[in-house]
Amino acid sequence: MDNIGLQTPLIVSAGAVSHLSSKLPMEGPGDDRQSHLWVGGDWHLLAREASAVKKVRSFPLVMAAVLVLLLGWTRPALADRAMEPEAALKTYGDWKVGCDTIRACRAIGLAPRDSATSGYVLVTRAGEAAAAPRVSVISRLDERFASPLRLSLTVDAAPVSGLSSASWPAVASEGGDSVRVDIGGADAVLLLARLATGKSLEVKVAGEGHPQATAVLSLTGASDALAHMDAVQLRTGTVTALVAPGTVPAATIPAVPSPPVVTSTQMVAILPPPEPLPPGVNPADPDDCAGARPPMVQVVRLSGGLELWGTCYARGSYNEQTAFWLVGQGPTRPATFPLPAGLSFTDAPAILENAVLSSDGHTLDSYVRGRGAGDCGAAIKWVWTGAEFKLADLAMMDDCRGVPQEDWPVVFRARWTRHAP
Repeated sequence: MDNIGLQTPLIVSAGAVSHLSSKLPMEGPGDDRQSHLWVGGDWHLLAREASAVKKVRSFPLVMAAVLVLLLGWTRPALADRAMEPEAALKTYGDWKVGCDTIRACRAIGLAPRDSATSGYVLVTRAGEAAAAPRVSVISRLDERFASPLRLSLTVDAAPVSGLSSASWPAVASEGGDSVRVDIGGADAVLLLARLATGKSLEVKVAGEGHPQATAVLSLTGASDALAHMDAVQLRTGTVTALVAPGTVPAATIPAVPSPPVVTSTQMVAILPPPEPLPPGVNPADPDDCAGARPPMVQVVRLSGGLELWGTCYARGSYNEQTAFWLVGQGPTRPATFPLPAGLSFTDAPAILENAVLSSDGHTLDSYVRGRGAGDCGAAIKWVWTGAEFKLADLAMMDDCRGVPQEDWPVVFRARWTRHAP
């Protein structure tokens, strides 16, 4: 393997880097898949698949094994840099909250970890002073439901007083295994005030010809998560606050900041990839990339006489890592895909997970799977400005409890204009 460089934090996915995970001294069935996040000198469990995995017997041994493996790949030692708080989601009990560069926020309340049911609450609100909150409730079902459906809510087994209706029409997913209801206006404000003081939210789904299905979602941490949203959006103490609204007028809330602006230059895939590899581009390792989807080499024409070359770096059951180089206009050098300070999803800024060029050629996309179900990880977009790659969009979810990508909190958002090369 090449010496590309290592940063913190680092996700080591047993599914993505099988030769590393096979050497970790963990107990449990051999088909388990786990992902861990390296943050400032400690490992944090990101995902667990299959049956339960017992705790590592000796944490120092794990760290020693990891460091030996990393050094064995001739990569530099871990940088002494802790994860900055704003680079990640905030966790409050069973709730997650994340906000982007224009103060748009999403808070997600999950089912308890030991719950037999699953689902989540999604609270969304834009950053503008006049923006109203919306509440979406999603319940995952053991059997297939078909519309028409109705969904009712109780908090701590009691109805929420003041709501305009005792139940709402719900929409079943395409497969019928989940239902969703979106609540806005005064009902959303009343419901959020009750969620902030409750312990559990009971979600009941009823449909013609189906027995009633009930899911219980946790409200542990809801008040703190909503208060954090208020603080980020500068609503604390104002009449618009979700938690403990005050008397300060909404007009005192500052305008949302302008997002970072980037201009994208269209990229064009070169198919089939030319041969041979340019000097300085490392070939795919057949041991680390066994069974990788073709092609093993990706080549993209950039502007200014540059090309982006990528070769398979490692492959697992549901993740494939590609190392990228910039070729032309000087010596071949590793590409850099910037992220918010302190945040990383692979072990070098030149390596991307499940990278693909968008259909219009204006973004290079990476989808980091925390586990095979795809309900945690990160979805990232970069644009090529004509001189460098710039981050355009980043959504992430660091808890694998059934939240699909479209509902993940967005923690970075840029505005970009497009032009052809």
